Amino acid sequence: MSTSIEIHKLTPSSDDHTNTIKTTYEHAETDRQIYEAAALNKWDDVCELFRERPELKTKPVNYLLETPLMIAVSNSCHEFVKQLLSNVETHDRDKWCGVNTIGNNALHHAARAGNIIDAKLMLQCLPDTMTTIKNIHGDMPATLAAKLGRKDMIDEVFSEYADAIEMAYEYAETDLQIYKAALRNKWDDVRELLEGRPELKRKPVNERLETPLMIAVGTNSSHEFVKQLLNNVQYQWFDDDEWSGMNIHGNNALHYAAKVGNIIDARLMGRRLSPTMQAVKNTDGDTPYLLAAKLGRKDMIGTLGTFTDNLGNLVVSTIQGGQIDFALYFIPRYTPDEKEPNALEALATKPEYFRSGNGLGFWDAYCWKKNSDRPETTYTYHQLQQIQEIERKNLPSQKIVLEICEMIEKNPKDAKKYFEPAIATAVKYGTVELIEECILAYPGLIWYEFDGYNLFHLAIKERQVQVYNIVYQMSGHKALAASELHGKENALHIAAKLAPPHRLSTITGAALQLQSELQWYKEVETFVEPEHVKAKNKDGKTPWMVFTHEHDALLKEGQQWMKDTATSCTVVAALIVTITFAAAITVPGGNKDDGKPVFLDEGAFILFMISNAFALFSSSTSLLMFLGILTSRYAEIDFLHALPKRLTIGLVSLFLSITGTMIAFGATLVLLLHDKVTWIAAPVVMMTSIPVGLYALLQFPLLVEIVWSTYGPSIFGKQSSRIIY
Repeated sequence: MSTSIEIHKLTPSSDDHTNTIKTTYEHAETDRQIYEAAALNKWDDVCELFRERPELKTKPVNYLLETPLMIAVSNSCHEFVKQLLSNVETHDRDKWCGVNTIGNNALHHAARAGNIIDAKLMLQCLPDTMTTIKNIHGDMPATLAAKLGRKDMIDEVFSEYADAIEMAYEYAETDLQIYKAALRNKWDDVRELLEGRPELKRKPVNERLETPLMIAVGTNSSHEFVKQLLNNVQYQWFDDDEWSGMNIHGNNALHYAAKVGNIIDARLMGRRLSPTMQAVKNTDGDTPYLLAAKLGRKDMIGTLGTFTDNLGNLVVSTIQGGQIDFALYFIPRYTPDEKEPNALEALATKPEYFRSGNGLGFWDAYCWKKNSDRPETTYTYHQLQQIQEIERKNLPSQKIVLEICEMIEKNPKDAKKYFEPAIATAVKYGTVELIEECILAYPGLIWYEFDGYNLFHLAIKERQVQVYNIVYQMSGHKALAASELHGKENALHIAAKLAPPHRLSTITGAALQLQSELQWYKEVETFVEPEHVKAKNKDGKTPWMVFTHEHDALLKEGQQWMKDTATSCTVVAALIVTITFAAAITVPGGNKDDGKPVFLDEGAFILFMISNAFALFSSSTSLLMFLGILTSRYAEIDFLHALPKRLTIGLVSLFLSITGTMIAFGATLVLLLHDKVTWIAAPVVMMTSIPVGLYALLQFPLLVEIVWSTYGPSIFGKQSSRIIY
C-alpha cells in the first residue's frame, strides 16, 4: 500500500506578499520584545503593547511555539504571570490553553519548573481542561510533576489525580531501569519488561525526551541492545511515527547515529525502520545526512544513502565538516544562486584550505613554494604528513572556487548578490586566493562596497595584510583605489583606528602590537593621496589625531610592558656587572708577591679573563640600553624603531653577558679543581650550558619576533606576479 501527497503552491499577489513580509517583520520585533520581558519578569516593558494588541498575550513568540505565559511560568516570573492573567475574559479562556511543539501547555511548564504559585493562579483563572491535556508522550501536568519528583506540586496542586500519579511513579521506576540498560548494553536486564510491555520500547525515558533507541545508539557501543530492540521490527508505512520520535532538540535516533558516527546501528535502522527518518530536520534544520556532513563523518554519509534535501545545504555542510573533496563531487550539480546556501561564503571561512592559511612555519612554507617538485625523502615524516594534508584540501578548494566562478560567468545577473557575502567573509578571514579568483572572474567586485567599505578599506579595517597586498597586483588603477573615501573618512582614518582584538592577539606584547599598528599606518600613509594625510573626518580629526585617541590604552599598556621588561632585565644586568667587576679584581688563586696572578700561565685562566671581560662589557651595554628604555619619552612613534632597537640590543647583550659569566665560572672551577678532579671539565661545560640554554629557550622567540618585525622584510608588498586588475 502506498500513499501520495499533493502539495499545492499558492502564488499570492504582489500586494499580499508585501503585506505578509511587513507582518512578519513586525511579529519578529514584537516576539523578541515579549520573549525577553516574559523571561526577565519585566511587565512594564510590554504592558502598553498588550493593551493595544491583546491578541499578542496568547500568541507563540518562538519556534517552539511557546506563549508568553509558558515562558514566564518556566522562569517563575510571578508578577508577569499575575498581570498577564488579570482580567481574563470568560469567552477567551480557551485561547490560553495552547500547546507548544511537544504538546505541553503552560501547566506542564509549571509542573516542570515546580512553580506552585503560578500553577494555582492558572487553575483559578483558566479552564480545568488544562489539567487533562496530554503532551505527545501521554503526560498530563500531574503525571509530569510525578515523574520529575515534584512532591510539593503534587500535594498542593494535583492531589486529585492520584491514579494518574501512581502510574507516573511506576513509569519513573521503569524509565530509570530502561535508561541504565540502554547505556550499559544490558538487554537481559529489561528483556522481560520490554517484551511484556512493548510500548515502553518507544517511550521517552528522561527529561530530554530520549527513547531507549536514542540512548543506545548514542553510546556507539550498545549494539546488542539496539539489535534486540529492533528485532522483528519490519517497516510498515502506517507505522512511521512509532520509531521516529524526536527529543527536545528535534533529533531522532538517526541523528544520534550521525553525531557519534555509529555506522553499525545506522545500517540496522536503515533496514528496519522508515526511510522518512532521514528527512527529519532537527531544530537547527539539519537532517541526519546534513549533520553527518557538518561533522565530517564521511563513512556515515555513505551509510545514510541518497541525499534528498537542498543540495546547497549539503555542499555547505561538507565544507564546514572538512570533507572538501566530497563537496567538490557535488559542485557540478550545485547552482550558485542568492537563494541557495552560499558555498563560497562557507569556503571563505576556511583559510586553512588554501596555501595562504596553510599553517606551515616560515622555512617549511619557503621550501614548499620554491621546491614543489622536491623529493619526498627530503622532508621529515611530520612535514610530509602536514604538507600532504594541506595539498589534499588545497587542490579541491581551488577547484571549487574556479568551478563556481565559471558558473557565475555564464550567468552573471546574480553575481553581485552571490559574491558580496563571500568576499566580505573572505576579507575577514584572510582567504586571499578566493578573493583573487572571484575578482578575476568578475572584476567589478574590486570596487564593490561591503558594509560601507570597499575591498581595501575592509582589508585595512580587519588588518588582513594578504588581502591588502592585492593592491600591489593592480595596474595603474591602484591610484584610483587610493582616492576612495568611506563617507568623510579616507583609508588613513581607517588605518588609524584600533585593530580588532582577535587580530591584535596574534602579536606578542602591547609594545609589538603598537609597532604593528604604526607599520599599518605608515604603509597606508604612503598609499593614499598626499592631501588625505591631513584631511579631517566628520568629527574634525586628522588621521593622526584618530590614531592617538584610538591607541591611548594600547600606548599605556605598551609603556608598562616595556618598563616591566626593562626593569627586570636591568636588575640582572646590574648584578652581572657587579660580579664580573669583582671577579676581575679578585682573580682565582690570588696573586704572587709581584702582583701577577698565580694561574697566569694556565690556558683556563686566559679563558676566564677573556670571558669575564666579555661578560662585563656586554652587561654594561645591556644595562645602558635598558636604562635608555626606562628614561624614554614613550611617544607613539618611538615604538616603531627606537624602543624595539634598544630592547633588541639589550636582550642580545644580556644573553652574551650570561654566556660569558657561565664560561668564566666554568674556567674558574677547572683552574681550582683540575689537579684533584681531572674529569671536571666535561661536567662543568654541561652544567654551565643549562642556564644559557634556558635563557635562549625563554627569550629567543621574543627576540626573534622583535628583530623580524623591526628589521625583517616588510609584510607589505607584491605577493604574486599575476595582475588581478
